[in-house]
Amino acid sequence: MAALVGFVYPGKGHREVIDAVARMGAVLDVAALGAASAGHEADLIALASHAESLGITFTATGYISDDELFRLCRLAAVPIAAHQHLSASGSILAWLAAGRRPLVADSRYAREMQALRPGSMTLYAANAMEAAIVAALSDPRSTILPTDIDTAPHLPHVVTSYREWWNGLAW
Repeated sequence: MAALVGFVYPGKGHREVIDAVARMGAVLDVAALGAASAGHEADLIALASHAESLGITFTATGYISDDELFRLCRLAAVPIAAHQHLSASGSILAWLAAGRRPLVADSRYAREMQALRPGSMTLYAANAMEAAIVAALSDPRSTILPTDIDTAPHLPHVVTSYREWWNGLAW
């Protein structure tokens, strides 16, 4: 399955992934690991109908626990963050926390995330989603986050930085 993490709403990339998979010949299912954002329940129904019209199996988990989310993240054949705006940062970080190297739609923000955490994601151009999915299916190891990739900052780094900042203030 190709999976997207987080709330479902327009611009998150679900429709684009469904369309890309359909153009590839419906080689895998598409899953939304999350629920519709408040007020977007009809969008979820429309996505399911659109997918069905293309011969694609589309599922949405609804709300799930963190443990279940990470379990499903690890099962996905293609982890993808196909968002078209900044609000998917939590989705990208969820993939990383689950030990996955997601495909991420190229943007200024995605390049900033990639620069902060080199090697943690695979960026793809808007017109290259299908090629990125094919590459991920051809080399499943490319979607696994290597253990030597630094995904900092982690909580201890943040705490230390805040302490240094607070201690540096002139009271």
